[in-house]
Amino acid sequence: MAPHIALNWVGAEFSIQQPDLEDKSFAEINPLVQVPVLLLKDGTTLSQCNAILRFISDSYPEAGIGGGNDPFSQYEINRWLSFIASDLHRSHAPYFFQSRFIVEGNDQQHTRIKQAAENQVQGLLKQFDRWLHGKSYLIGDKPCIADAYAFTVFRWSRNMTKPASSYSNIGVYMDRMQENTGVRLAMQKEGLLET
Repeated sequence: MAPHIALNWVGAEFSIQQPDLEDKSFAEINPLVQVPVLLLKDGTTLSQCNAILRFISDSYPEAGIGGGNDPFSQYEINRWLSFIASDLHRSHAPYFFQSRFIVEGNDQQHTRIKQAAENQVQGLLKQFDRWLHGKSYLIGDKPCIADAYAFTVFRWSRNMTKPASSYSNIGVYMDRMQENTGVRLAMQKEGLLET
């Protein structure tokens, strides 16, 4: 959803397709059989969320979603993108896919892995909530590509004991993001929000 939000923000013309990850033809597009993938008109494919977000922001610099021209704002966006991908995003994997983390595990073992993942996610959300104190967005007074990614990953905790939205600063941030036109359009198109 993060690249979808960014494409809305820059006003790009695009179409969204939900691939069948079991279909062998998708492996020809992305050998890792993962989403998102951005397929350009010339046949070039880009994978990995951070790379796609950077490509979108760099392709539409006038939209201002990739940070300013100063090195510090670029550092800040890269820091947030790295943290979200390497820590927050990755920490959700055992919550959703326990069988990837244990060979021939039983239900009790899967439950313990899922709980350990939720505990790790909660620790990261607590820290993120502190970082968001007094901020409207991750950097500056308007959303950037890192906000699109953060909002997307925050939503993944919605079925956990304590979802991201229950943290005071994250909850306000998520409400603010969900009122954003580009975010709402992406959520509606992806069937996550009623029109």
